[in-house]
Amino acid sequence: MLRFQVKSRKASIGKKKGQVLFFAHKQATRRMTLEQVEESISRSTTLTRGDVRAAIASLTDVVNEAILRGDSVDLGDLGILRVSVGAKQMDKEEDVNASTLRKPQVRYTPKKAMRLLAKTIPVSVFNPKAKGAHLGDKSSGVSSTTETHHESASPNPKESVGGEHSTNV
Repeated sequence: MLRFQVKSRKASIGKKKGQVLFFAHKQATRRMTLEQVEESISRSTTLTRGDVRAAIASLTDVVNEAILRGDSVDLGDLGILRVSVGAKQMDKEEDVNASTLRKPQVRYTPKKAMRLLAKTIPVSVFNPKAKGAHLGDKSSGVSSTTETHHESASPNPKESVGGEHSTNV
């Protein structure tokens, strides 16, 4: 679950300059380490952790070589890695040269299954002052979460707890 809390910031530009605005800010999330990935793959396959480590190292080499050539790399259900280079627009054709190119960047494009999976990630916003976010309230698009506070889940999935609201996006 992705958890958000309400933050405020004074607008410095635009129509609302000087006004304090409020927004949902994502709280820190955990990062799965390479060792955890290796261990998880090792447990779910016949590969040893060393085999997994070697395969990941080899995949890294293959991807790096392809990226250096400017090729894109299809990683199956994970998605595609490709090089993207933007360019400045010039007034005259003769002014276009290598110096008008921006820095190359590696872009990731998830496959359809990964994009659909991302849409199912549950989210919650901790906001005790929220209005219209009651259990089953279809108009607000959110419902009360099963969480009692930021860190732990309530054992009762029907329990409504004031302040924290969640939904699947």
